[in-house]
Amino acid sequence: MIENTRLSLFLLIFVFLAGLQAGCDSAPGNVGSGLLDPQAGEPLSIQVETTVFEPQGTPDITGGSFSEGAKRALFGTVIDPAVGTIDASGHIDFFPTESVSDEFRNNSISMAELTLHIDYVYGDTLDGVTIQISDIIDSWDAVGVSADTVLTIGDPIMQMEIESNAQILRFELPSEWIQANDEILRSDNFSEVFHGFQLRTLSGNAVLGVSHAASTMKLAVPGDTSIFVMSKIVSTIEKTGDIDVPGSVLIQDGAAARVDVAFGLKLNPELDGIIHRTIFRISDSLPSLNTPGGFYRPQIERLYLALTFGDPQLRVLLAAATPAEDGSFTFVEGSIPEDELTFNETITGIILDILPDPMFEISVPVSESTINVLFVDDINSQKAPHVILTVTNIK
Repeated sequence: MIENTRLSLFLLIFVFLAGLQAGCDSAPGNVGSGLLDPQAGEPLSIQVETTVFEPQGTPDITGGSFSEGAKRALFGTVIDPAVGTIDASGHIDFFPTESVSDEFRNNSISMAELTLHIDYVYGDTLDGVTIQISDIIDSWDAVGVSADTVLTIGDPIMQMEIESNAQILRFELPSEWIQANDEILRSDNFSEVFHGFQLRTLSGNAVLGVSHAASTMKLAVPGDTSIFVMSKIVSTIEKTGDIDVPGSVLIQDGAAARVDVAFGLKLNPELDGIIHRTIFRISDSLPSLNTPGGFYRPQIERLYLALTFGDPQLRVLLAAATPAEDGSFTFVEGSIPEDELTFNETITGIILDILPDPMFEISVPVSESTINVLFVDDINSQKAPHVILTVTNIK
């Protein structure tokens, strides 16, 4: 459907421009002849205001495997006075890196060790947190799974206190747990009978992230050791409370990561021509928002802009942006591989009534796997989100 949409748009724009060229080549006075006039054909720079900039309220995608999707599992609770409360639980599963030996299959597990690489923190970096690790007792999916998914969790296995700025957690699981799960851990059908662990915090004011790529589970029997790598992850995330930043719209990865956007393209009488360049800019309304001492609130590092028609299956990626020094994000043509509709094609299609009332969407890429924030000036502010078009009019 996306390819058909693009092909139709290409053909219609091509026919339209061909008609203009024919008008230019014919007798004076025909349609398009004004473009031959150097004065009439000079490009204009036109600013178009944003008419809609509203959070969707849909749950973010937080699941992933070793090859796609989210790259870390988030866990912990943080109370941020500007954002509200974020409560996250991380779920991780493992699989063996290679076929295990007969010696491993035929001997009881003597040691089980988890090594978790912490590569993310949001919140209080000076105080510690108490981690609780529990069994997951039923099978679960990861890729494409959203933050509101529900998993079946068993009894707690253990607790431990760590510093919130720790980078590596390495600890042995209790012998009682090893004995109770010995046959499962050595099973020929390990991936079907073992379902992983849940990570959450019982105290502290921070959300931490466990790296998918670098975390392992090591199982040992007398005379042999097997390493299991992380196979899949998903973070369940709940946000409560309203933002305390008047005049701003919050984009927050993991919690409010998608924003609906619409532009007043058909409200501007100057827009009746060929689009040469399209720029969409949003401003960080609070680039230096004060935080308590030792409290870390990281900013979103990458955003996508997509075309939508109210149907997730018709979501077409148009552009990507990273923050400038002033915290603003600027979406431009050519910021992603041009294997879908381009930004200029899309705007031209809207102006020419080829695309039927589309909406746009700003989102955080799933692979970012954070709860990073961005406070954006709303559509009523002086630095409201806006589009700048370079246009050659046809009239």
